[in-house]
Amino acid sequence: MNNATIKRIFSWAAGIAIVVLILFGAYRYAQSAKQEKINYSELLGKFDRDEVAAFTLNTSSGALQYWNWEQVEPDKKTGIMKPKKDEENKFAKQTVNVALFVEDLDAQLREHNKKYAKQPGKQVNYHYVDGSGTSWLVQLLPMVLIGGMVVIFGVVMMRRMNQTMTSENNRSMSFGKARLRQQSKDDKRK
Repeated sequence: MNNATIKRIFSWAAGIAIVVLILFGAYRYAQSAKQEKINYSELLGKFDRDEVAAFTLNTSSGALQYWNWEQVEPDKKTGIMKPKKDEENKFAKQTVNVALFVEDLDAQLREHNKKYAKQPGKQVNYHYVDGSGTSWLVQLLPMVLIGGMVVIFGVVMMRRMNQTMTSENNRSMSFGKARLRQQSKDDKRK
């Protein structure tokens, strides 16, 4: 492959990567826009009015998934309320400040569950999930892509500067030189 073909391949690959990143960003934005968002005080009100039967909180991202009492059923072995099979993917989702949420509700949830210690079907089932469940490669990918783009940009700029300096040096080194023509024997006679 010659140098022009390699440059063409890199430019196509960079264009495709940019288009893919833009489409992925648009998809993520559309997904977040579809989610029902409520105020934090309304969310706490749902817990105060005992409307939430189960929830899962991701401690890293602050993603909160919660189900109401119609969406849960008691587990056959433990009696603890869990989302129904057909309702597992139908949850309300909210992003919260994890420390504030735990501080606001931890004592209330413990008190509620102590009150219904003899009736596990009335206890609120809550689960805190460690947010580092994604692969370290997925977390490293944005840094590698940005670093690669910086390196490629630097290489391209250095090559351009080198070409410019080389052509400038060639011109400056030829400044002031006499351009002599060699005369042939016929020119001398004239």
